[in-house]
Amino acid sequence: MTTVPVGTKVRDLKSFSIRTIGGDGWNVDALIVQALGDPIPNWIAYYLSAMNLMGGRGVALGTDMNGLAPQFPYSLRPVHYPIDVARKQNVPGARDLAHDTLGARTFEFSRDGVAHVGLLPDFMGALSEDPRGGPVVNGLYRSAADFVEMWRKIEEGSHSIH
Repeated sequence: MTTVPVGTKVRDLKSFSIRTIGGDGWNVDALIVQALGDPIPNWIAYYLSAMNLMGGRGVALGTDMNGLAPQFPYSLRPVHYPIDVARKQNVPGARDLAHDTLGARTFEFSRDGVAHVGLLPDFMGALSEDPRGGPVVNGLYRSAADFVEMWRKIEEGSHSIH
């Protein structure tokens, strides 16, 4: 019999494998269980590295759900509601957001991750609650303006190319 730490949930498991020995297939030689860590801290580290490569400029976030959703199937950090990230970024007309609901289902970022595009504010909330998340949130909110500035510089520079 093998036990896992108290509080372990199935969604915490990365893989589960049983290797057998002998011919009957029922003798278990080893049981290996790996639990996933919280994806938010790693993503923040990668984003800060990308910002550093871009000279401190914001790096845009693609919202292709097939690419983003698998990166954040859950988080170990609860998001505090209502989500006030946009208001704290001084976005004109921003309102604090409650839990996302669809019919009778209420989505919870810590359980559902980025299950659909409506959970992007929850993702931003999770980032903002991380001790290193402030520069990431600022970079994401600034990324569109940084892109426009880059494009302006390209346009200006293109006039000197013959």
